[in-house]
Amino acid sequence: MKPHRGFSLLETLVALAILSLSLGVIYQAQGTSVRAISHSLSLQKVLLHAQSLLAEHTGPHTQALPTSGATADGLAWTVSRQPLELPPLLEGGPPVPVLRVDLDLAWSDGGRDRQLRLSTLDQP
Repeated sequence: MKPHRGFSLLETLVALAILSLSLGVIYQAQGTSVRAISHSLSLQKVLLHAQSLLAEHTGPHTQALPTSGATADGLAWTVSRQPLELPPLLEGGPPVPVLRVDLDLAWSDGGRDRQLRLSTLDQP
């Protein structure tokens, strides 16, 4: 009579322990990637708003625009324009007048308050 071959109880328990550890690592990596994707999408949406606001607040027709506001989804923004003089382009020439446009953004992302400041130059 041949002896029956198979897995012992100890081998089965070790295999289940290894499987559970592997599944735990995979679950944690999945959760981290989902949070990173959510943060990336939120930041992308904020940057699109910022690009639009900077486009509106640069150029010749910016005097009548509001300098602060908020969107329906909780993005608060403030724009400030300050005169700035760059050094002359040519030696002995006049200084170059420009405006520094600062855009401050604030929003909440997953219960955390976030802030971002973007700056650009514009012609007066």
